[in-house]
Amino acid sequence: MGGKKKYTLVIKEGEKTVCRFPLHGGRIYQVGRDKKVADIVLEHARISRRHCSIRYDEEKECLWVKDFSSNGCALSDGSDMFQNIFVKVGMQEEILFTNTEYRISIQKNRSFLKRLYKKMREEGEKNDD
Repeated sequence: MGGKKKYTLVIKEGEKTVCRFPLHGGRIYQVGRDKKVADIVLEHARISRRHCSIRYDEEKECLWVKDFSSNGCALSDGSDMFQNIFVKVGMQEEILFTNTEYRISIQKNRSFLKRLYKKMREEGEKNDD
């Protein structure tokens, strides 16, 4: 699947958006405190040097998350994640970093939505003719 990216990884601390990353299928994003190993750097004492890895699966439209941290990660549905095992995370769920206010969510890109709505309108107009 190529083309424009449909989703963005959004990192928040409380209500403040800290950073955004467009998701690329198959790429693994490293999250942590160490700038040498992390693609997404979060400077907080309770964030491990290498906290977790996140991989976006374009075909299944989900994330695969592996927790490496000593403090742990959890999902917004209340379930804890196991260390060193990739866990499937749905697009509607949030990943929570235990003992911090950090959380990761997924958002559809607005530009993708605009193109999709435009295409739907154009197809609807063709069908009206």
